[in-house]
Order: sequence, then structure tokens, then C-alpha cells
Amino acid sequence: MLFVLVSYICVFGVLNLAERLTKNKKIPAELGRKAPHVAAATIVALWPIFTNYKVIIIASILHMAAAWYVRQIGYFNHIRSVGRLTHGEFYFASGIIITALMNPPAWAFMIAILHMGYADAMAALVGTAKGRRHKFSIFGQTKSVEGSLAFFVTSVILTGVGMLVVAPAGLGSAWLVTLLVPLTSTMLEMVCIYGLDNILVPVFVASVLSQLA
Repeated sequence: MLFVLVSYICVFGVLNLAERLTKNKKIPAELGRKAPHVAAATIVALWPIFTNYKVIIIASILHMAAAWYVRQIGYFNHIRSVGRLTHGEFYFASGIIITALMNPPAWAFMIAILHMGYADAMAALVGTAKGRRHKFSIFGQTKSVEGSLAFFVTSVILTGVGMLVVAPAGLGSAWLVTLLVPLTSTMLEMVCIYGLDNILVPVFVASVLSQLA
């Protein structure tokens, strides 16, 4: 539980730094928004090493309450201003809760949560910077080919390295999974709106990887 508390202190520090840098226009708004997202996903992915899923679920519920309170008082307005309707901070916690409720192997949970952080962040950052010419609309929300490609490449790396490094011995040769997971999770990210990919992507990744255990 101590590690979870330290985790929240670290994430809060990253949030404050990102808010300040974004407010002063030192970094792009999208980077300011995604940096805490990546930091939180990295830390949460490590939680199963230090605690159990029950604690992870409780901590994530508290995160949802904190996110609601922060939104009510108007704090972190600069990094939450994305120009579109989103409830990503709530779906982020919901994705962790649902994934934990599935009780996947710790290594599968890690890879799934890292998808929610890194693959999602790369899609947003690359899409914002390079995806101006190849845009398309899904249910009224703008996506880009470059952003989706960035998500796919990041997913391939996360899945492939994860299968080789943290998965049980022998699963690293399951090359079909390193294609199935990125392809399907990329399609989920493409069609999801309002931040729902923060739920569907980690749940999908964890459910597929759990079948290999």
C-alpha cells in the first residue's frame, strides 16, 4: 500500500509540472496532457509486483473520486483542455478496475496497462504533429492515419518485448499474438470515442494474453 501512496505522490507531481509547463506554453498542450497519462500507466503497470488486485481496485476507485473533485474545482484546466468531449481520466481508472477484476497474470496486466499509456500517447502525439493531411472522422471525432500507425507500432513493440521479457518462458515464440493484439487494439482505438479506448484496449489485451497463461 505504501508503494501505491508513493505512486500517487509522483503522478501528482508530474501533473503539476505538466500543468505549469503547458500554462506557460513551454510544451505543447497534447504533450502536457499525455505526459501524466504515461507516467500513471507506467506506475500502475508495476503495482501487481508490490500489491494485490484488491488494493489496485480500491486505489483506482479513489483515483476516480479525485478526478471528479479536480474537475469540479477546475484544477489542471490547461492539460484537460483538449478541444473535444472526453472523460479519459475516469475511463483510465475504469480500465484499470475492469482489467484487475479479470484477475489476469501480472505480466498480462502490465502489458495491457502500458498499452493504455504508451500506445495511446503515441497515437495522440504523432496524430497531432504529423496527421494533418490524412484525417478521418469516427462518430464525429477526428482521427489520423499517422496516429493509428503510431499506435500499431507501439503496440507491436509493447507486445513483442513484453512477451519476451515479462511473460513466462516459452510464450515469447507466440508470434501470432504479437500481430493479433496490435491489429485488434489499433482498430479498437480507431473506433473508440470520448476516451473509451482507455477501457476497451487494456481489457482486450489482458483477456487475449491471459489465454496464453
